[in-house]
Amino acid sequence: MTATGVYPVGTLVILDTFELAVVTRTNTDPKRLHQPEVKLLADSMGVPLAEPVVARLDELNPVTGEPKRAIIKTTDPEKYDIRVADYVT
Repeated sequence: MTATGVYPVGTLVILDTFELAVVTRTNTDPKRLHQPEVKLLADSMGVPLAEPVVARLDELNPVTGEPKRAIIKTTDPEKYDIRVADYVT
């Protein structure tokens, strides 16, 4: 059985850091389906990154023990003129 995830691959999301990212891989841990792997596309000010940066949303802050980033909402790629297919393989 394969996990689909809460956020399917190709979903454009906004993180609690206000970074813009695209989901690139679901988390296989059933308890962490809401914490997929993403590629960061823009920083917290909305400035596009020169190259996408891979981030795992289940990565914890070593000081607080809380996730470093979390998804706060999904958004429409057309609003940002983004072709998500360019970022997923």
